[in-house]
Amino acid sequence: MLLLLRQSLIRSLYSLAMAWRALFERPARTALTLLGIVIGILSLVVMMALIGGLETSVKKATQPFGVGVFTIRKEPRFSRSGINWNEVARRKPFRLEDAELLGERLELTAAIGAEVWNWGSAFRTESKQTAPACGVAGTTPGFMQAHALELAAGRFLVDQDLRADHPVIVIGSDVARTLFPGGDVAALGRTVRVRDQPYEVVGVLKPRPALFGAAWRNCIGMIPLPRFVRQFGNRSLALTFLAEDRDDAKSAQDEAVLAIRTLRGVKPGSPNDFEMFSNDSMGGEFGALALVLTIAAAAICAMALLVGGVGVMNIMLVSVFERTREIGVRKALGARPASILLQFLGEAVLLSGLGGAAGVILAYIAVAAAARALDLPATVPLWAVLVALGSSALVGLFAGVYPAARAARLDPIEALRYE
Repeated sequence: MLLLLRQSLIRSLYSLAMAWRALFERPARTALTLLGIVIGILSLVVMMALIGGLETSVKKATQPFGVGVFTIRKEPRFSRSGINWNEVARRKPFRLEDAELLGERLELTAAIGAEVWNWGSAFRTESKQTAPACGVAGTTPGFMQAHALELAAGRFLVDQDLRADHPVIVIGSDVARTLFPGGDVAALGRTVRVRDQPYEVVGVLKPRPALFGAAWRNCIGMIPLPRFVRQFGNRSLALTFLAEDRDDAKSAQDEAVLAIRTLRGVKPGSPNDFEMFSNDSMGGEFGALALVLTIAAAAICAMALLVGGVGVMNIMLVSVFERTREIGVRKALGARPASILLQFLGEAVLLSGLGGAAGVILAYIAVAAAARALDLPATVPLWAVLVALGSSALVGLFAGVYPAARAARLDPIEALRYE
């Protein structure tokens, strides 16, 4: 038994050695054949790494809520299939009065905030100005806690700012850096203009994680909600809720939904005429989007590998024709069809495996460059490497079956006559 295993191992190693020698007899042709597999594996690994990095970055950059916080607004946060936008447009807007009424009725909610945004704004001083791509938020004091913001200097808005109609603003880190190079503290007490309206800076936020380095995450300013309404118009608000029990936000969500349905006159059995979001719900949406992207990327990369496999099959058929006489000599000397089959299968798998290994190495380089250029936390996952190498080996196996079987079936007499 041991002798048979030893003989089988020796034959296998001999076939692989011959396969290696045959591949590098024509290095240029081998390299061109490898190109299809390399491109397929490179695409597969890079796409998986970038999608993983994108998902991580999106979740990190778009976690707007603190623990136990959820938001309710008139319209969906993201467009998706099945939304009746005409029905959304007919929904009642949320006003500050709604937040005040809910604050009186809800027992499981510790605090309620309100906010509304205007994008495409610029902040300026007498000598400097930000890019016109920033956001101005009209808000209430609960905004800071709801969005898990931290101050680098100064304070946030307080109830007195809303009641006394103070012209004050809390600015993001990018705004402070652009307008006041002296530092966060240097911005306090200075005047910032928003559409020619002057505001006194009372606070500066710490930087927040940014997706692809997007400036909007830190190029923001928060002003008292009543002033926002006068300056930008009365728009539907987003209401943010902080659960009394942070570990049981679901009960607070159910209570808030019931209260809002009653407040808006939604009949029993009718769907909500508003949308609710939390970290969990948004994480689910991003997870679903990442899954769709992964499936689409895998399909594209599978097509690339299929093209590479066709190239391997073609080159193996050419190799069989070119080495017909060699096959005849080996068979005349006693080589079995199984040995011939193993030799050519080994060549195909080895060829694809080399392409897969080269693709993985290039993928590491490409992902590192893309991660730096796009500011993404992208790394090559081990499972993607294993899938890539396994896929390349399978492509070689399937692509080599027909040429190897054809070589194994050659008649030794006819093969020896081949010129």
